[in-house]
Amino acid sequence: MSATHDWRTLPLAGDGRGLIEASAGTGKTWTIAALYQRLLLEERLLPPQIVVTTFTNAAAQELRERLRARLAAATARAEALATRSAGIEAAETGSDDDRWLAERWHAQPELLADDRIHLRLALAELDLAPVTTLHGLCGQLLSEHALDTGSGFAPATMTSGKALDTELRDDLWRRLAQSPAHDLAAGDRAWAEGSRKAFDAALAKVCAPGIGVRSIPFDAASLHAIMQPERAREIRAWHATQGAAWLSKSSVWHREVARMLSSS
Repeated sequence: MSATHDWRTLPLAGDGRGLIEASAGTGKTWTIAALYQRLLLEERLLPPQIVVTTFTNAAAQELRERLRARLAAATARAEALATRSAGIEAAETGSDDDRWLAERWHAQPELLADDRIHLRLALAELDLAPVTTLHGLCGQLLSEHALDTGSGFAPATMTSGKALDTELRDDLWRRLAQSPAHDLAAGDRAWAEGSRKAFDAALAKVCAPGIGVRSIPFDAASLHAIMQPERAREIRAWHATQGAAWLSKSSVWHREVARMLSSS
């Protein structure tokens, strides 16, 4: 059974994984910033080496601002302590991360000088940090490794499905409106002659989820009229000699094809 830790004791080294369970407003962003600070100081990582991803651009921007504020506050605290002549005391008040820093430097005063330099360097390199959305991270990796992935050097443009739907509707309306009336079927002519609002409403109905195209039954005479007998003979010959070589005889598809060919 996995052990339970708070943000101060959660193992960060190695290939372990930690799960943070939280609901809305419980401090997920604060915890991410605190763990980010621990990775910088305890593991001696730099911002370009730590990936932080989220789902929306707004959340990614908030994360970046929180991380910058956290590093700026820690850097200012380290600078202030470095100029003091008195020893470092463990803080009894302040935020949890302030107390964590004070306890760290109180227990090991020799770390203050190294942490001070590392925090200043991390703050300077924060603009290079991969703090972005999931799709933004994927686009960045593809552009940075274009030769390995076979993709273009220019970043791909993310287009929403709604924008594509609007473009397709505009294109269809333009084609219907500009086509000569005698070239349009009766249904298409009615759409082209109506208002754009009615056109969008009708198109939304036929494109709604769950709408299907009704199959049109063909009689035997119609099927024989469009089938070429020589092609049917070629298919039967291929099926008899090679069809079984790549598809199991127990396949439902195989049995159905055999039945259709034998009855044709």
